[in-house]
Amino acid sequence: MNDKVKGILALVVIAASVWLFKGSSEKQAASQDFPDGTHWICLECKHEFGMTREAVAEWNTAHPETTVPCPECEKNRSVRATKCPLPECGRLFTGNMVKIDGKVCCPVCKQPLP
Repeated sequence: MNDKVKGILALVVIAASVWLFKGSSEKQAASQDFPDGTHWICLECKHEFGMTREAVAEWNTAHPETTVPCPECEKNRSVRATKCPLPECGRLFTGNMVKIDGKVCCPVCKQPLP
């Protein structure tokens, strides 16, 4: 093999490595933002459920004018929710955290957050 072919092969391997590394780190960074997927509460039946980011993206692409349907009652009245980070609670809620005695707390269990 001559030096020109070796140089071209080296460039191809380097380019492929950079492309693979960039793609995997972008996906990892995105999944770190939502490691458990996304959380939802149905305003109709109060059912709490989760969906993967990919499933939400697919739904939004196919149905841009409607919100995610509830798997329980199948109505499109679901809203994004936040999950309490405390393992003993873990409930979903809409809105913001609350302050109790100057400490930021979960609005469901009223316990201070770490």
